[in-house]
Amino acid sequence: MREIATWCHQHDTTVRLHLQVRDKYQPDLRTMHETALAARGNDRPTTGWRRRHAEAVDFVDDHGRLPDTNSSIIAEQSLAGWITVQQLAANRGELSTAKRILMGDLPGWDASPRQALLDENWRARFG
Repeated sequence: MREIATWCHQHDTTVRLHLQVRDKYQPDLRTMHETALAARGNDRPTTGWRRRHAEAVDFVDDHGRLPDTNSSIIAEQSLAGWITVQQLAANRGELSTAKRILMGDLPGWDASPRQALLDENWRARFG
């Protein structure tokens, strides 16, 4: 319900009330909703996940780089930790296709720090 409210730019209570009214006229609405939700899978990009992703994209747009875990800014450390969790899930093959596609907005998100350093050194020497 929170996801519907976010997409519609409405409060949760407004959506809840609307669905309760609709349920009187269309009793199978809840069943249809639960079926559709189950078909999306457990690792779908939730509203909270999309919010963090948007924060990461904004950070990259503003700073031209991914957030750093060694930063003195706590918000940046937190965002870097979130990206690390996504990297670990991807490396284990547990990141959904939808999330992987969205993470593609962050250049270099899926490179290990060691590989990123090797790539940077290679470009510096031969670029």
